[in-house]
Amino acid sequence: MLKITIRIFLISTILTQCMFLPTAKTTDGISILALFLGLASGTPNVPGLTPGTGVDLNGDGVTEATLVDVDGDGISDGIDLTGNGIPNIVLIDTNGDGIPDAVDVNGDGVSDYYINPKPPAFLTTGPGGTGNPVVAIVDENGNLLGFDTDGDGTPNDTVIVAILADTTLPTITSSLGTGTFSTSQTTTLTCTDNLAPGAIVYTLDASVPSFQPKQGEVVVQSSKDVPLSNEGEHTLTAICRDLAGNISMPISIDYTIDTQIPALSLLSQSATAISSNANAIQSSTATWRTDRSGTFTIREGSSCEAGTIITSGSANANVDQIFVRSHNHFTGEGTKTYRICHTASNGLTGFVNFSLVRDDTSPTVIPNPGAGNYGVATSVSLSCSDVGGSGCAEIVYAVQAGSNPNNPTINASNGTVTSGQLYSAAIPMTDGVTTYTKFIARDKAGNVASVSSQNYTVDTQVATITVNSHSITVGAASHATLSWRSSRAGTYRIRMGGSNCSTGTALSNSGNDSNVSGSVQAATDTTSTIANSHFVEGQNTVRICVENLIGNFGSTTFTTTKDSTPHLVTLASPSGSGPFTTGTQLQLSCSDSGGSGCDKIIYTLNGTEPTFDGSGIYGNRRSN
Repeated sequence: MLKITIRIFLISTILTQCMFLPTAKTTDGISILALFLGLASGTPNVPGLTPGTGVDLNGDGVTEATLVDVDGDGISDGIDLTGNGIPNIVLIDTNGDGIPDAVDVNGDGVSDYYINPKPPAFLTTGPGGTGNPVVAIVDENGNLLGFDTDGDGTPNDTVIVAILADTTLPTITSSLGTGTFSTSQTTTLTCTDNLAPGAIVYTLDASVPSFQPKQGEVVVQSSKDVPLSNEGEHTLTAICRDLAGNISMPISIDYTIDTQIPALSLLSQSATAISSNANAIQSSTATWRTDRSGTFTIREGSSCEAGTIITSGSANANVDQIFVRSHNHFTGEGTKTYRICHTASNGLTGFVNFSLVRDDTSPTVIPNPGAGNYGVATSVSLSCSDVGGSGCAEIVYAVQAGSNPNNPTINASNGTVTSGQLYSAAIPMTDGVTTYTKFIARDKAGNVASVSSQNYTVDTQVATITVNSHSITVGAASHATLSWRSSRAGTYRIRMGGSNCSTGTALSNSGNDSNVSGSVQAATDTTSTIANSHFVEGQNTVRICVENLIGNFGSTTFTTTKDSTPHLVTLASPSGSGPFTTGTQLQLSCSDSGGSGCDKIIYTLNGTEPTFDGSGIYGNRRSN
């Protein structure tokens, strides 16, 4: 058999777009024809890639191959080797620039050979003109024998021969079957063939798809994802063609895109939690509605296909439907989810979910801070904890300064406050008094907590004490007296010595002590007596302490000197015992070693004993 080697080149003439293949001689006299498939300028509208460009395979000036555009986009999709307009070799754009740069010989979508972009261009085994030249080998009758990829003059890729001789019909399949769908769908159309699948054409309007003449959407590949999004009833019809031109049997799929699935609305739920306790919420009523007539089921769980069916029936569009559950439908505390599934006449099912909690445990109120004494301005915050699971609904409190308030109360079934105040913000405690608080809580199932009490004593001030008068000195037997007042009411105690109101000697009302402890009213004078026995010789510190409500003290101190040593009075002049002439002046002096100092000197001239009861004469001079 005489073999002819063809180097594949594409040479276009501006006038005829026919291709003439130059003839060359090999060493054995065999003609080498080149079919140039490269690009002159690298753009799809150049003559080299224009659809309809002819190819001369045997050099006789007659076109035997043609570039064809299958999908009608103006760009060549393949090479027709048989003259029937069917591409037997597929052109591929590998880099996505819209310009074919490779060929697929077996229809698997993978590049087999590459177009050399550099003149003189020809097919090569590597991209961008790299690799070995690819030569088409034909016999003396112009029959294609295959491709020579290693330059030895014999075809080592003969798959194209089998493809052109193939008579087996390809098969077209769809990943999506007939049905009604509530959302947009995507189907994958796939063409399979024993040798080389080619292209797909499909329609969505029930018309018959065709490659020639073109009818429908053509896909120049063996698999394609087709979006189906138009609302309504449609028919998808598709065929496919292999690279030999064999056409599959058509497939036809009826489908409906109906996004108008029933829309269900949960209009109301009388309670999200229920309880088995008396006076609590023992049942819940759910009211729902659908916008399309049909049938429904209500199941426990969150599926329309699984779970226990509780009830079922028919529901008309826009008519309220009622569903009631009580604590008896629970075996104990816990949460149940219900799904209402409604199927309309178009077969689409819509649904709505809701949950219901059984909670038999009363909530707990937690105050912050807790009860106690506070020396700064204090407010009490209340929080609620509900271990039963329904969650707290309300906190109600009662507060009163100085005495206990009435208990707060709340209606368990509806949460109406019947006594007390609904808690919404921190509660300020009154300064200078004990504030009594009581509180309760209710959860969403209607369980009400027992009344809790907390008492808060807040006193941010201490008394200011003023001493009106006090004994500056005491003698060996005299007692000290003082008059004082406090700016605030409270309990008080007088202490001797010490450094604060917790140290020293605390006096008590006994013996010669009076009003040294007890309660004092604000701005009222108090007269106190301190027995002489509490004083030591010399200076003594006396401290008056008035306690506020939380044990803080206001205080003041003063000193009293005890002097038990007798003082000495001497006659400074005249000296001697007289008699003295008329007009003689007496000069008397006093000294006191006890430390209190002399206060007064008194004398008599009639021989009687002077006393400080008014019978003596006071001297006009004081001396220490």
